[in-house]
Amino acid sequence: MGKGLVYNIIMYPAIINLNKGQVFEMKTEEGSYGVLVSRHVNALQILDFNNELEIHEDPNYANNLSSKMSSEVAPIDSHHFVQQIGENSFKVLDFTGTDEVSNSRVFSNEFYTEIILIQESNNIEEDKTSPNYDLLENVLDEFLLLYKDVVKQSDIRKVNDLNDRDMILSKAVRAYTDDEKDKTFSEVLDGYHEMRPLPIGIKATPKVSDVFLNEESTEEISRIINHRIEENDFVDDTSAMIGKAAEELYVRNNYKYAFLDVFFAVESFIMQKVWDYKKKALELSNTKLKNHKKNLTISYLLDVEIFLIINSFNEAEKDLIEKIKGLSSKRNKIVHEKENVDRKETEEALINSEEFIKLINNKFSEIL
Repeated sequence: MGKGLVYNIIMYPAIINLNKGQVFEMKTEEGSYGVLVSRHVNALQILDFNNELEIHEDPNYANNLSSKMSSEVAPIDSHHFVQQIGENSFKVLDFTGTDEVSNSRVFSNEFYTEIILIQESNNIEEDKTSPNYDLLENVLDEFLLLYKDVVKQSDIRKVNDLNDRDMILSKAVRAYTDDEKDKTFSEVLDGYHEMRPLPIGIKATPKVSDVFLNEESTEEISRIINHRIEENDFVDDTSAMIGKAAEELYVRNNYKYAFLDVFFAVESFIMQKVWDYKKKALELSNTKLKNHKKNLTISYLLDVEIFLIINSFNEAEKDLIEKIKGLSSKRNKIVHEKENVDRKETEEALINSEEFIKLINNKFSEIL
């Protein structure tokens, strides 16, 4: 079929609150990609403890569930898709059947966002069958990390952090029209992209938008994401680590890992800030800086170095620095003395670290 577009269709297990159909162009060293939110999908997971259900493979049906105990088939029409995700577990996307809830089955709702990753291809059939998954994941991860940084939504995870059963991947291709053949990829992305449903027939659920999304916030988030992509303002290592700490705290309830992520984020952040200052303002050589950095600790940086560089801290800001200094001693107790840390301590550490990072960034912007 020659040159055209490859649509990589991903069911991402969270609500991504962006304008549906708006294309965000992500530029990499390997080329450019378009990312768009197509729609939101409601899924129902069925845990079948007594192992009574099975997928009905009659070609006259569309992936229906049937009971091993009878000949009855759950009335799931062609707009739905059933996926077996374990010996006693099924996932039904946009389920509208009438199967009664019993003690042997548990039903739980989940929400997905259908994300389409668009790439240009000189041979769409070859790229459809032999995709570069690592590259696609890296592009999507960068986009998701930026979205997470903007909306502070802790359940947004990298693709590699998801279980295989959490996402349903599919592909579609289309050749360029005669009008598109002489256009740049950016110009093609600005054109119309038909919302292509997955071949397995997942049906969008309008109620998702009514319940979770707000039109004004969607517009604003989309505007901010687009602006930051245009300005190449992606997420730095510190923000990414703080985001990971929030995920460990609020999604995984792993307070120890969350606290340690907060500490390492603050430690690397303040060391890099002092390093950059000495390199730019004092014009020290890299050799001197490396020798100096070997002897630096976060306690010394917060006790001495930071006050030598900045002398405009008020009392409230000094109190915040004292709280950040306390992270170091707590970290040592967690690592070396196996001391526990609870949710309240971890949440306070996360909030204080975000305030500290914002404070130091503002202070250094005034002197550099």
